[in-house]
Amino acid sequence: MHDHVNDQIDDFLTGSLDGYALKVLHRHIDICRSCAKALREAREARGYLKMLRPAEPPPVPGPDFYFKVQRSIQQKSGTDWLSGMTAMFQRPRFVYPILFLFLGLLITAWSISFQSDWGADGILGIPPARFSGNIVSEADRMHSRDVVMVSLVDEN
Repeated sequence: MHDHVNDQIDDFLTGSLDGYALKVLHRHIDICRSCAKALREAREARGYLKMLRPAEPPPVPGPDFYFKVQRSIQQKSGTDWLSGMTAMFQRPRFVYPILFLFLGLLITAWSISFQSDWGADGILGIPPARFSGNIVSEADRMHSRDVVMVSLVDEN
């Protein structure tokens, strides 16, 4: 049984194998089909990787590029509270709830400012005296229950 040379294929393709190791690799590849296939696949993969390399180097930013980016970030973030509020009001999801809250508070303040005489008419035109007599205490309710029980016992 012979040892496979899969771990030496990358060294072979980069040209970093010495003379004896190169002879052993060639002899093994002539005999072993799986290692020959692995060598073909490795060459093919290296060819694809070469195609992925850019044809030209990426652009290099100018000397003041990072300074301009930092200044732009500082201008956008704004440190004073007024710029924060204006930025918040530029988003509609914040404007509408705040607008409705403000209008609700305005309507509430306007309705409270009118002094209506609720003593005579009550709320919504229902006189308050009509319903105040219906509210009974617990003691009155227990006394009424006892009166009903006594009357039921007397009838039987």
